[in-house]
Amino acid sequence: MNILFIDDHKIFREGAGSLIEKLPLCSTLHYGGSVNDAINALDSLDLDILIFDLTLTDGSGIDILSHVNREKIPVKTVCLTINEELSVLYKLFSLGLTGFVTKNSGLMELENCLTNLSKGMIYIDQIMIKKMIRFRGKRISTGDAPGILSPREQQIYEQLIKEEGINDIAIKLCISQKTVENHKSSIYRKLGIKDKLSLLRFAAGEEMPDA
Repeated sequence: MNILFIDDHKIFREGAGSLIEKLPLCSTLHYGGSVNDAINALDSLDLDILIFDLTLTDGSGIDILSHVNREKIPVKTVCLTINEELSVLYKLFSLGLTGFVTKNSGLMELENCLTNLSKGMIYIDQIMIKKMIRFRGKRISTGDAPGILSPREQQIYEQLIKEEGINDIAIKLCISQKTVENHKSSIYRKLGIKDKLSLLRFAAGEEMPDA
């Protein structure tokens, strides 16, 4: 895959970049240090994945995502950032982000992200997944939600926000795929959500829109 890596800290960019280049999925790695670098590369190169920091000297990752959306550029986007705010996570995914990895995670987490993106999936690293589960878990279990999830539904809910597939969840929990589907439908109904993005929004603690 052709990858563009944007970060305004040169030492981190070169150090992390040398590791990214060694990943099996990386065929070519391009570098940049600003929003302007990202836009120029997006407009001139045939890229598969764009990895960018949230905060840059001449703007932010949101500016980059806005350009991708405006120009309808078919590139998968990953935010690699020190920011661990759930509200930021949801904001980026609402703008079309496909992967979120914190700089406190290891290289394996980034590799897992790129692998998932190559399969057409989205990815959120384990640090943020744990934050999402902690944030919503207590409120769900005490009934501060449209419905109270059963213990089994809570298990499946946690797997769903990790982007686990139905078959993988079934194998992990030793139940049928049909049972997982039934529980998923029940979870969506109880929490008042309709799709994966709504699930992420709920897990990130955002208020759901009226039906």
